[in-house]
Amino acid sequence: MVTKTSWLDLGAKIVKLFDPRKEFPPAQRNLGQAVLGKILYPCVSSPQEVTPMKTRYVTSTDGTQIAYDVTGQGPALMLLHGAGKTRRDWHKLGFVARLQEAFTVITVDIRGTGGSDYLVEIEDYAIQKICQDFYAVAD
Repeated sequence: MVTKTSWLDLGAKIVKLFDPRKEFPPAQRNLGQAVLGKILYPCVSSPQEVTPMKTRYVTSTDGTQIAYDVTGQGPALMLLHGAGKTRRDWHKLGFVARLQEAFTVITVDIRGTGGSDYLVEIEDYAIQKICQDFYAVAD
């Protein structure tokens, strides 16, 4: 079970990954500030070379093939891209390279993008179906 404390600890761990010398007071140990302050800006400002991804596939409950990759060691951290992006963007921006030292990083191509199946019916993109895809990858 994920608790508020464990989310705070996760945020603090991510922040320390990028600047291990800096201690953050508890008020700043939330995941949102960690991502914006310590991960997002440095990664966006300096794109990384992308090493070849080892694509894996899983079949969601409705038969949709979902592409993903896994790298690193530690607690699992699933990175989900936004509209018009793919899991490759997490690699290009350096997120995976930085996080894989402390986490098992899972990047997913959301249905209709990248290596995942493209579907034609609008109902195929319902949030419930997308969540089922993430559950399938997590299993």
